[in-house]
Amino acid sequence: MIAGLIDMGARRIEVASFVHPGKVPQMADAEAVVSGLPDRRDLSYIGLCLNQRGVVRALATRDGNKRGVDEIGCVMVASDGFGQRNQGQTADEALAETANMVRLCHQEGSSRR
Repeated sequence: MIAGLIDMGARRIEVASFVHPGKVPQMADAEAVVSGLPDRRDLSYIGLCLNQRGVVRALATRDGNKRGVDEIGCVMVASDGFGQRNQGQTADEALAETANMVRLCHQEGSSRR
């Protein structure tokens, strides 16, 4: 699927979701997906993260000489009801978590290589 998007001209692609594997088992192999991506400098790979643990996992894909994700995608919920069902957080808690995620990204140098 990712190769097809690249062939169609996509240059920024959300490639994996770094979510809790117990809650979303179909996303448990995010690191494996990222490790199998083509090493192309004309592309930007995005990892979706819902919390700081997801950010740590996504940033770890860039460890060493591996390509890894280039960008972190954060999610901000608009309602408490959806936030509680989707992330186990109210909108205010999600805002605070997102602020912490952004700080962590800046600390760890998540800008493009």
